[in-house]
Amino acid sequence: ISSFFLSKIFIVLLLIQLSLDHLVFNEVHRVLKPNGRLAIIECKKEIQHFGPPIQRRLSSQEMESLLLQYGFEKINLVDIGYNYLIQFCVK
Repeated sequence: ISSFFLSKIFIVLLLIQLSLDHLVFNEVHRVLKPNGRLAIIECKKEIQHFGPPIQRRLSSQEMESLLLQYGFEKINLVDIGYNYLIQFCVK
């Protein structure tokens, strides 16, 4: 995909499965247009009887801190039950 090609990227319950955050977020930043949007749904960092272990989950605050390092700015956070939806734009 060419640089600055996409206006939106949606990632659902994937990041907790990867240990390659730096590769993923660098690539997302590269392909998003200026003011492009990134939306992420992840499991809350709470003890639940299903899903990944709590030590593999990221809280919405941890997610925000992580993405700030890659040139993103949080624009919205929505509680959706066992998960959260957090939206970012390219700075």
